[in-house]
Formats: sequence, C-alpha cells, structure tokens
Amino acid sequence: MHRPWLQLPGLLLLGIVLHTPVLGQPTQADQQLLQAHQAWLSHDLPRLTQARQWLQQDPLGDYPLYWLLETRLAQPGLPDEPALQQFFTQYPQSPLAPGLKLDWLKALGRHQEWDAFLRTLTPEALQDPEVACDQLQARWAHQEDSALQEALALWRRPERPADSCTPLFEVLNQRGQLPPALVWPRMRRALAHDSLGQALWVNRFLPPAQALSEKSLTHVLAHPRQYLHALPSGDPSALPKGQQELGLWALGLWAQSDPAAAADYWTLHSADWGAEAASWGWQRIVAQAAPRGEPHVLEWFDQITGPVQEDSLTVWWIRAALRQQQWSSVLRAMAHLSPTEALKPEWRYWRARALNAQGQSDAARALLLALSQESHYYGLLALEDLGGHWSWPEAPPAVNESEMQALEPRLTRALRLHQLDLVAESRLEWSAVNHDLTPRQKLVAANLAAAWQWYDRMIYSVERSGPQQDFSLRFPLPFQSRVHALAQQNHLEEAWIYGLMRQESHFYAAARSHSGAMGLMQLMPDTARWLAHKIPIPAFSILQANDVDTNLQLGTFYLSLLQRQLGNPVLATAGYNAGPHRAQDWYATGPKDPTLFVATIPIHETRGYVENVLFNSTLYSQRLGSAPQSLHQWLSTLQSSP
Repeated sequence: MHRPWLQLPGLLLLGIVLHTPVLGQPTQADQQLLQAHQAWLSHDLPRLTQARQWLQQDPLGDYPLYWLLETRLAQPGLPDEPALQQFFTQYPQSPLAPGLKLDWLKALGRHQEWDAFLRTLTPEALQDPEVACDQLQARWAHQEDSALQEALALWRRPERPADSCTPLFEVLNQRGQLPPALVWPRMRRALAHDSLGQALWVNRFLPPAQALSEKSLTHVLAHPRQYLHALPSGDPSALPKGQQELGLWALGLWAQSDPAAAADYWTLHSADWGAEAASWGWQRIVAQAAPRGEPHVLEWFDQITGPVQEDSLTVWWIRAALRQQQWSSVLRAMAHLSPTEALKPEWRYWRARALNAQGQSDAARALLLALSQESHYYGLLALEDLGGHWSWPEAPPAVNESEMQALEPRLTRALRLHQLDLVAESRLEWSAVNHDLTPRQKLVAANLAAAWQWYDRMIYSVERSGPQQDFSLRFPLPFQSRVHALAQQNHLEEAWIYGLMRQESHFYAAARSHSGAMGLMQLMPDTARWLAHKIPIPAFSILQANDVDTNLQLGTFYLSLLQRQLGNPVLATAGYNAGPHRAQDWYATGPKDPTLFVATIPIHETRGYVENVLFNSTLYSQRLGSAPQSLHQWLSTLQSSP
C-alpha cells in the first residue's frame, strides 16, 4: 500500500513513528471475523453460528453475535429474548447495542409483544419515529387513552408519520376523531409531493363518498391539463372537495412541464377558486418554476396570500429574488422562514446583504460580525465583506506521548476493523469512542488517526474538538509530493486539488459512494475508463481507480480538462459535481455576480459542494502560500469564464 508522508507539526512526528501500526497478514481470528461478516451479508445462519463459537473470546466477539441476531430478526418470527438479553448483558458497552435494541423493539412492535416491548424500551429509542408509534400502540393496548391524543397530534404534524402509527389512526377514524377537515390537508401534502402511495394511504381515512378513486388519480397524473379544462364551468369552490384537490394537483403537474402556461391559466381562473385554494395553486406553480429560473417567478410568488407551507418553497423564493437582485423581495420571502431555517448561516448572510442594499448598514454589519466568527463558507464571506482577512489559527498545545498512550487502547477496536476494510463498522466504533471524549482527547484521537494515516477519522475528530482544533489536522496535506507534481503537470492550483479532494473523500483512498464513485477524487467507473483512454493508461483496469497514484492522475487530468473547457475553477468545480454542460447552462442564464451565481445554483448538492470546495481551497492556499488566498479572489475567477 502506498503510504506517503503526512505533512504535520514537527512534534507529532515522534507520535507517527511510535504509533504507526504494523500491518501484517490478518490473523486466524481476523479471517474468521471476515468470514462471519460475509456470512451475515449472505444471510448464512449456520456459518454465523459457527463463527460465533470461534470468536466468543475475541475482543470483537460482539460482532458475530450481533450479525447472528440481526439475521434472525430479519426472519419471520421472533428470536428468543434470552439470546438478545445475553448480548446486552455480555456487551453492555458495545456500540452495536443501541442499534440492536432498536431493531429488537421494532420486531416486538411488529409482533405486538407489548409487555416485552415496554420492558425493553429506553428513552433514547423513542427518538425513532417507528418506535415512538409502537410505544403509543403499547400504551393503547394497556388502556391509556392519552396515547390516542398523542397519535392525533402526530397526525396534525406535516411530517409523514411512521407506518406503525396506522392502527392508532384507524381507531381515531372509527371514533370520528379524524374528520375530513383533518384528512384533506394530509392528502394535499401527499399529492403536492406526487406520492401516490401516500395519497392512497390517506384515502383510507376519508368517508367513502369523499374518497378519491384510483382511476381518477391515474387519469390526472397522465392528463393534468385536460382534467383542469374538463372541470364543470361555474364556481370551482362549489365542487366536491375531492375534485378541488385533484384540480390543484393537476395544476402542479401541468406546471412541471409548462409553468408559464399553468401560470397563465391560474391568472385567469384562480379568483374563482377562493383565496385559500388560489394561494395554494400559486405555491404549486412556483415550486416547479423557481428551480428552472423562470423569469416571471417573482411575480407569481407575489400572488401567494397565505402562509408558505414549507421552508423548501420559501428557500426557492429567496433564491429567485437573489437571482434577480430584488433585495426587498429577499427580505419579504425571508419573513416566511421557520425560526430554525432562518438561523442557518446562508440566510443570515443574505439577510445582511439585503439589509445593506436597503440602506440598513448598521443592522447588516451586526449580522456579518457575528457570522464572521464562524468557520465555513458564509463565515469567510462575511469576514471578507467586513474587510477582514482569514489567517491561519494558532495551534493548540502539542499532543504529547503520554496522552497518545493513554487514549490508544480505546481506539484499537476501531483500528483493527479499519485494517480489515470493514468501513461501516470501523467508523461506528470510532464515532462511539469520539462521542465520549473531551475536546482535548478528540485532538489526541485526531493525532492518533494521523499517525495511522486514517485521514478521514483524523478530520472527523479534529472538527469536533472545539477550542482544541488544530487546523493543520483539519486541512492536512497527504500525498503532497504526488499532488504537487500533478498540479504542475496539469497547470492547476495545488490548493484547489486539495480543496476538492478533501470534499470528495476526506482523503480516504478506498472511498466508494452509493452511486459507485471511487477513490480519493471519487471518479465514476465510466469516467475513469474514459480518462484512462484519454491520458492514456495502457491496459487500464477499473480496480486501479482506487489506487492512490492512479486516482490522483485521473482526477487531476479531469480537473484540467474541465478548467480548459469552462475557463475557471468555480465553474469547473460545479462541472466536476454535476457535469460540465449543466455548469455552462447555469452560468449562461444565471447572475454574473460570483457570490450570487453560487447561491443560485439550482441543485442543492452541487451548490453546497461548490461552497465547501471554495472554502477548503482558500484555506489550503493560505497553508501552501499560493494564490489566490481570499475567498473573493477564488470567486472572482468566475468572471474570466468565456
């Protein structure tokens, strides 16, 4: 395995020498643990049972027993409670215990074993929505009427309830405590999200005379415009409630394909539907129009007279106003944000910009001052807007050898699992230990991870170390000689490569995303093959894409292609995440102000990705002593786009 030297503070080098583990061949116990893991993946109970016997005395003996019990829980019927209690008794501190207990509770709930459920229930488990509903069922089974009232409160909440609440909702319905006036708002939300399955579930709670037919739902889905035009002439507000809701759903579906036409229709007819329905109809139109950057979308937002039902829609309203630099509209839209959403750094920053544009400079400055103390993209923007310049923080007192020796035994389980490439398990172990550490101990853990070249856990711990945060660990420089050479070869800023690589993988060389992206720079297999052909790399095998040298060669070459095609690092970063053609289209139709362009990228994942990469790259440029060194300088490269 390629193990380049990590660039870390000098005093830590002794720790690296003393604490770098010797990676030999897996022991027999390691091989048995890997076989047990494979047996769990293939639901092989006999092999798991045998592995459990082999590994009972192993320090990681809780894993085969956990896998065995999880496999049994997934099968029909319930495993013996004593077997589960044995796990909790034998391994009370195992990080696997909370998850196993949660799955055991859910199995008890499915089998309506309420006495055992209540014996097993913990306050922590009630954070899970399914378990929370099971607890209400258990209380109702024990004749607690208050359980029904709590279930009714869950029905009233906008979030989709867990399936385990359904029996209680059915009782409420039978008792007449779920009148149509409470059912239709949930039906409206289901249709607004095009969730036919949820709509059919809600339909069960409507009186037969009001319930929607599956045939009518299918017809509206296939022909929304025709359905609206076929509604009886006259007063739409006098139509049966079901037809009204289908009409509003049809309007939203029509707006998916042609928002301008849907808006023209609604301008002519919305007054006939009544104020509440008219406002909801405009919300469904703008929900489709805003992500497309429709030029008239702000006019349509202004037609909304009632409260905006979801923060996600208000956010699109703000972005539409930012896109057109309509600062009064930005502030008007922000008034609809929930308190939690309004506190997010992004909206505090843009509120300040909007206030400043409206001549309220003192209020704007107060917001920026508070935000500038925070370490993220918008905090750095705020600092620079105030004329400040980010400087590399002073490191905390260096970690010493005795601190590392004291903490190391608590992390040996995580390290062993990591060496066996059991990624999810090793991260679970690390997180469980990290959770109980002091800020100083988290810094020590980060230093140990650095010594073991386990970079993503190093970053994980140091980011959570509060006042003990060491930015040389938070923004490390692994593989530096290789990155430096490839940066020069491909005419790229070394800081940008590091900023992007940190965002992609946190320097975990074997990273594999759910979509199949591979390695340090998270390349999709087809992209990797295409790049290998372009370079070229003779006899390229896709397995090479996880090799550090090859992945860096492919990823930096791809970055250089994107930079040449798109003209600057900002668009190239967006193109790396979402594809170059999308990035080009967004810039062609979006605002040319760089901060506004980034804020109005229509894909949430890409927008956050660009913000994080630019923030990372700014800090790396300061560490490396390269240019550009401010966030605004990085953003200004966008203006060189062809």
